[in-house]
Amino acid sequence: MRITKMTPGLAVGLALTSLCLGQGQAPIKIGMAPSITSDLSEAKQKFMREEFPHLVKDFTGLEGQVDNAANLNELTEKVMKGTDAFGVFQGIEFAETQVKHPELQPLLVAIYRTADVKAVLVAKKDSPYRSFADLKGKDVAIVKEGKEHIRRYARKEAGGEPASFFGKVITPSDSEAALDAVLLDKVQGALVDRASLDIYKEVNPGRFQRLKIVGESASFPPAVVAFNPKQIDGSTAARFKQGMLKANQTAKGRDVMANFKITAFELAPAHFEQSLASVRKQYPD
Repeated sequence: MRITKMTPGLAVGLALTSLCLGQGQAPIKIGMAPSITSDLSEAKQKFMREEFPHLVKDFTGLEGQVDNAANLNELTEKVMKGTDAFGVFQGIEFAETQVKHPELQPLLVAIYRTADVKAVLVAKKDSPYRSFADLKGKDVAIVKEGKEHIRRYARKEAGGEPASFFGKVITPSDSEAALDAVLLDKVQGALVDRASLDIYKEVNPGRFQRLKIVGESASFPPAVVAFNPKQIDGSTAARFKQGMLKANQTAKGRDVMANFKITAFELAPAHFEQSLASVRKQYPD
């Protein structure tokens, strides 16, 4: 089976459907926040259109469906009505949506290495930069694909659109390319997420030693798989949840999730509501 890189949010949707649907059930629609899919390349869009049904069949024997919403309001409406059984929101999006629709509940969170999601600004170790402000007017790489926590952090620290704060902004397709651009002196800084920086450290320890963090966001909540308990049968939701919680306990499940940049599905952590309230206050759109 051909492996195609994808954003964490899209990966959540694919993995949820491919791992959870069981024999004898109708396909379950999983709605996707547009921020997750809007930056996808044509190749990745093609992956969704042509290969996703085969991927679901390989693991479930059933055909599942990702439902790409035109906007966040459409996704919310479909989940609230039960048209989409579940909706995948980036954490900050769920934090803001739940204020307007308290019926919307987190069924699970999708973890990629850590539940402590952060954006970081990285520069060369021997550079004079010590803070976000030091890079005003400088050229910076910002990872393109669907990372809302990076966008919110950049907007807050820049006091508006990053393009007006920095000299030139380039948008590499992945974090490794963004970090390499710093080392190659193509840009003076790179905005990536902390999990990606940790992977870069493991894979490229020599390169990592030549970098430093000059700015870091507060913690954002991880991606949320949300549902409306009034619209979904309780036994279906329970089956879905229990299947996901055990998905990383088998070799096959771990292999699938590794391809999709997921290490575990977990219950929402303690004090999750407080963390949602905190991030809403710190990083308004």
